[in-house]
Amino acid sequence: MRALQSTGKSKACFTWHYAFVKNSFTFLSKIRTWKKDVGFKVKMIRLVFETLQDEQKKSKKQKAFDFKQDAKEIYAGFMQCYGIDLFSCKRLHWWKFIALFNGLSADTRIMQIIDIRQRPIPAPTKYNAEERAALIRLKTEYQLEMTQEEREEQFADNLFDLFETLKNMAEKR
Repeated sequence: MRALQSTGKSKACFTWHYAFVKNSFTFLSKIRTWKKDVGFKVKMIRLVFETLQDEQKKSKKQKAFDFKQDAKEIYAGFMQCYGIDLFSCKRLHWWKFIALFNGLSADTRIMQIIDIRQRPIPAPTKYNAEERAALIRLKTEYQLEMTQEEREEQFADNLFDLFETLKNMAEKR
């Protein structure tokens, strides 16, 4: 567990994966014909696990906020909404902080910025050129800085998408 936490994996993530593998073994052990074939069970679990990871990668959303980069706006939102000074607050449990953060009203600056970051850019028409330009300008102004690791991950994802596209094009011919 300690090694898993040092690599950046969360305890909840580890717990979910452990429960998934444990439940998979329980399910597979109930099927009598596979009872003695442990290798097959492991292959099945790996296949299901990889499929779930692929689905998770596909549904991965872009980050809408970062606690470090948006610290000033989060502080201002807590002051505006709750009157809580986060700098002078002696003790605030993380779960309580997250609950309060999720409950911030839409008129706080941080929630407006999150809305801008998550808002999709509409398809271009002859009527929405100004709206698109304004939204693109706002998205550029409030975009989050990416870490080196995030840039490398995005590059790898884009490269994988490119290879998949080329593979599909080659299969069609």
